[in-house]
Amino acid sequence: MRCAAFVQALERMNDGVSTTAYGGYEDTERKTIAFNIHDVMYVNFPIVPIAITYNEKFSKAPTHRDYLGTVMYVSEEVTPFIAENLDQVGRVTVAK
Repeated sequence: MRCAAFVQALERMNDGVSTTAYGGYEDTERKTIAFNIHDVMYVNFPIVPIAITYNEKFSKAPTHRDYLGTVMYVSEEVTPFIAENLDQVGRVTVAK
């Protein structure tokens, strides 16, 4: 069962429980899901973007797949750790 179908089944089985999903854009395959109880819909997804740069002169551009394999979603709490420790995307060395 796909995740979206599983979440919808949970909502149907549990009266008063609803969900809010965030994935960057509407039809994204992977999303972060918040479970809401009794129609409380305040959700603040703590996701932040990270800019990753590399030297184009010495490296072939990383692909979308390379980026997703390295970092999918970044929670606000771990952003400093990733920014300090991320050295490669795919086989490409990235700048700090």
